[in-house]
Amino acid sequence: MSRLEQGILLVGESVKGGYYLSAVHSAYLNDSNDSVVVNVSVKNIRGQTIGLSELKYNLKDEKDGKVLDQNPSDIQVKPNETVELKIAFEVPSTADEYMFYIESSLDPLGAHWKIDKLQSQKN
Repeated sequence: MSRLEQGILLVGESVKGGYYLSAVHSAYLNDSNDSVVVNVSVKNIRGQTIGLSELKYNLKDEKDGKVLDQNPSDIQVKPNETVELKIAFEVPSTADEYMFYIESSLDPLGAHWKIDKLQSQKN
C-alpha cells in the first residue's frame, strides 16, 4: 500500500476537507532541542467564519507510540482567510520520526504528515 493510500503526507503537502485546507510547511527542533515545532497553515474554505478551537493537534512518536497533543488556538477565521500557526510539542527526547495529526470533529481529514529528519532552526 502506498504512502498516499495510507493517508500519509510529507512536509509541504496539503489536504482539503469540507471546512479546511491544511498544510504543514516545516518542522524543526527548538534551540534547546526539547520541543518539536510544526508550522501549519489552515485555510477556511467553508464560506462562513469558523473557529479553530475545535481542532486538535497531535504529534505521535512512531517508535514508542507516545502521543503529545495541543489545542493552541481559539482564532476566528473568515472565509478564504488563511492562518499560520507554530505549534510546539515538548518532547522528553528527540525521536527519528513522528506523525502529525490534525483532528476535527466537524471535518475529519483522514490524513497525517510524516515528520522526520528534524534539525534545529539554525541549521
